[in-house]
Amino acid sequence: MSKTDDRQSDAQSTSTGPSDVSLADRFEIAELLARYSRSIDSGAADEWAGLFTTDGEFRNRRGDSWVGTERLREFAVEYAADPRYKASAHWTNNVILEPLGEDIRLFCHGMILQTVGDSTVIRSMSAYDDLIRKERGGWRFARRHVQPWPPVPAE
Repeated sequence: MSKTDDRQSDAQSTSTGPSDVSLADRFEIAELLARYSRSIDSGAADEWAGLFTTDGEFRNRRGDSWVGTERLREFAVEYAADPRYKASAHWTNNVILEPLGEDIRLFCHGMILQTVGDSTVIRSMSAYDDLIRKERGGWRFARRHVQPWPPVPAE
């Protein structure tokens, strides 16, 4: 390995800013987001729960929380059975990654699109405040908190 390779490897292993997330990690995290959407929208509860760390937490827009693989799976099963979410699809964008030691803080906007008759409507808009970490050979959600977007002003 050349000195240039050593410096590049060192730069990728010490996170001091958003640009320090490697391209390989960025692609893997993009796939994590896509698998999240596909699995929750298709009712693949085991796959969806497997995208979280074993002690991972999901908190919805109302503040309800599910922690751990089994509880996450239960949420996904209930979600798939809820008729309000039939013919809907999650979409995420505006992804920002901020290294936090071995973890990464992930921010993104999200929408749920739904087919109603001959039209597609935006069912909801959200912001995700996530903490992801490497576990079981890949990036997983350690925390996925969904917040209404735009933020609801305090009264």
